[in-house]
Amino acid sequence: MKPARTFGWSIVCGIAVLTMSMTSPSHAYDMGDKALRGAAGMVFFFLELPGNMVEVGNKEGALMGWTKGFAQGFVKMPFRGLVGVYELFTFPFDIKPGYEPVMEPEYPWGYFCASDKAPAAPKK
Repeated sequence: MKPARTFGWSIVCGIAVLTMSMTSPSHAYDMGDKALRGAAGMVFFFLELPGNMVEVGNKEGALMGWTKGFAQGFVKMPFRGLVGVYELFTFPFDIKPGYEPVMEPEYPWGYFCASDKAPAAPKK
């Protein structure tokens, strides 16, 4: 494997390990959480596809998961990546009060782990 490719994969794996080890949905958000969400969204945006298939499949059945979930995930993938770029580059600024996540679930793998989903905002 070429050194540049090995270095790139090392960076990706390092970001993944840091993101997964430093996240906890049970505390108030800060700029570190926002930066980690951004990095995770940029690197793992592709998890929107299977994540939406699982979510829709659990709610509406397997056939809808494979069709509607696939379509939703396909549409949401670029948004997850763009929101990741936005959150990573604006992490020092508290644009959304309390550094709240822009997308739900908070992390791309949140579809697969019920404990990683950010709490739903109360309805007004």
